[in-house]
Amino acid sequence: MRKLFILIILLIYVGNAFTQGYQNKIDSIKQIIVNEITDTVLFNKYVEMCTIYRNVNIDSAVFYTNKAKQIYNNLKDVNKADLDTFYFVLNNGIGLNYLQLGKYDSAEVVLNKIKEKAIKLGNKSTLLSTYINLGSLFDAKSDFNKALGFHLKSLKLAEELNKKEEISTAYNNVGLMHYQLGDYDRALFYYEKSLEIKIEIDDKGGVALLYNNIAIIYYFKNDIDKCMEYFKKALKIYENAGNKRRAAMVLSNLGELYLEVGLNKNAINYLEESIKLYENLKDFNNVVSIKKLIGQVYYEGADYKNAGKYYKQALSLSDSIGESKETIDLYSHIATLDSAQGDFKSAFLNILKYNQLNDSIFSLERKKAFDELQTKYETEKKEQQILLNQEQIKKQKIFNWALVIGILLVIIVAILFIRQNIIRKKANNLLMLKNAEIMQQKEEIETQRDEIEAQRDEITAQRDIAAEQRDLITHQKLAITDSIEYAKRIQNAVLPKNETLSRILNDYFILFKPKDVVSGDFYWVKEVNDLKVMLVADCTGHGVPGGFMSMLGIAFLNEIIKKPEVITSAHLLNELRDYVIEALKQKGDIGDQADGMDIAVCVIHKNKNILQYSGANNSIYIVSDRNVMADNKGVKLIEFHPKDEVNSKNKLFECKPDKMPIAHFVKMHSFTSFDLSLSKGDTVYLFSDGYPDQFGGAKGKKYNYKRFKTLLLKISNKPMQEQCKALDEDLKQWKGKLFQVDDITVLGYRL
Repeated sequence: MRKLFILIILLIYVGNAFTQGYQNKIDSIKQIIVNEITDTVLFNKYVEMCTIYRNVNIDSAVFYTNKAKQIYNNLKDVNKADLDTFYFVLNNGIGLNYLQLGKYDSAEVVLNKIKEKAIKLGNKSTLLSTYINLGSLFDAKSDFNKALGFHLKSLKLAEELNKKEEISTAYNNVGLMHYQLGDYDRALFYYEKSLEIKIEIDDKGGVALLYNNIAIIYYFKNDIDKCMEYFKKALKIYENAGNKRRAAMVLSNLGELYLEVGLNKNAINYLEESIKLYENLKDFNNVVSIKKLIGQVYYEGADYKNAGKYYKQALSLSDSIGESKETIDLYSHIATLDSAQGDFKSAFLNILKYNQLNDSIFSLERKKAFDELQTKYETEKKEQQILLNQEQIKKQKIFNWALVIGILLVIIVAILFIRQNIIRKKANNLLMLKNAEIMQQKEEIETQRDEIEAQRDEITAQRDIAAEQRDLITHQKLAITDSIEYAKRIQNAVLPKNETLSRILNDYFILFKPKDVVSGDFYWVKEVNDLKVMLVADCTGHGVPGGFMSMLGIAFLNEIIKKPEVITSAHLLNELRDYVIEALKQKGDIGDQADGMDIAVCVIHKNKNILQYSGANNSIYIVSDRNVMADNKGVKLIEFHPKDEVNSKNKLFECKPDKMPIAHFVKMHSFTSFDLSLSKGDTVYLFSDGYPDQFGGAKGKKYNYKRFKTLLLKISNKPMQEQCKALDEDLKQWKGKLFQVDDITVLGYRL
């Protein structure tokens, strides 16, 4: 969802928007600057201008920061407390400028200096804001663990100072870090705590932003209904407050959500409302993007008349505002539409326009890049000259000081020589007194020596105790590691062997990558009479707790499959849910165990190309060169349309699961069985959420389900073992140096 991710970015780096109100404020401050002669007032006004411009025009922000720095360096008759305050304000602005410019190392140096001085002076308010800024810095560097550490420090300090607004901000930031790390339950917990405070202090803007954050969490938890509910809450606040820009953004998010669930009519209504607001705001770039999206929806629904209408409206507006890249893209869409309608002449002409504009933009961008490099070269050259001049001035100052010091030394030596005779006469008189003092000092030194020896003995004893504790911890760690490794061997023993999988499935692959030593994912394959049963399960948690749940699930399945009455995939899941609820004593009460499993199970008839599927929160994908939807009109299937070009004639169809786990749940009903008619050569994929939820890439984002589906389409014609290798290599390249966030299981089976 394009708009949804834009909203996340706004929540991370939210700042002052350059509106007419802020322009009026800037004009007012400039008037004060022209007439003001007091250095301290000028300093504060320059800092205020820097703050306003930082998220609008960073060059202007740096300019006013340098103005403030010049005044700070020449301040006179200012008491130390005020001077410290000016230091914190100035350097905070410098650090945030570096952060906005992407100079993260420089920003870290400046902010750490502020932190150290604030700690030294006991200035907790400054320390609180610095912790928040350091958290934002490490978030920008995608070092989420360090960012989370600083946000937790800011939360603790805000609670100590009882600053409710800062406590709420810290809760929101900690929640955001857990979101970045993929821990959506903890993210939701902290967002809700932040929301409670925002409601208490009646910060309606903050409440709306948190509704947006919570909506995003529910989106990634696949709870579209809750996601829509919270977006609508945010929309109501923005509409009541008259915040048209945020209302337009939420409306477009709701439109794309409805598109995702297939309610295109509702989606278009929301998108049209968003267009009206953006037109009122004269934000025509967003109007072009949304009209193009509506045109694409009509095109995919084969409503070529309306598709052409919206494409042409978007093109006309894009031309008028000079949005060249959008114009190029629209010519490509219109050419595709003309081709679909058989108007190949018009399609050819639009492709020509697309190529002409694309070549023109490329040349302009290349010239712009060259100019930027030239400017950067000249700037660096000037900076080097400035540094050289500064170095020469520094050397001259050193020479001058050396000369002055030399003259002073000559004068001092002469004075000392004259006084030497006087001092020598007094020396004899003082010698006896010095000897007495030396004897006294000797006794004091011997006493101190005895005390040091006693302290040394005590340190030696403490060192021996520490060594014993270290050895004990090492022994305990080794025992724990051995136990976990043994648990891994037990888990591997209960999983299906390769010989069993080859005999039952024949043409298949399994990509199985536990996050820790033992896994919360498991796969299970059985042959019962003329039926092949296969499933992939994702248990609550990972590591040792997840491993316990997986072994419990395998044991229950081995017992259930022996029952003659278990004849359908839905019956299998219903029985397994009863076993889990009974074993974990789940009654739905507050404080009960919330553990369970998400499962996709398929039952395949050996002699018939019929696949029966049931799912508990886990979908399956079917890849075929036929239109599977046409052969299975009674089953709700969703065809995937990749945005990237895929060199394959195959199509991918998704069969959605029941939205409830294998555990006690708020709403529980019998699981649904879907009977699908397939053909030889069709491929079925079962998987846990570990692969699409893995963070990586250039920006540390999720792999996501759309990229996962596109990859499966690209590799679907390869032999099954080559598919497994391709999945593993793409995952390693995406993950890079980041850690694996969850257990990963993908099972592919070709009929």
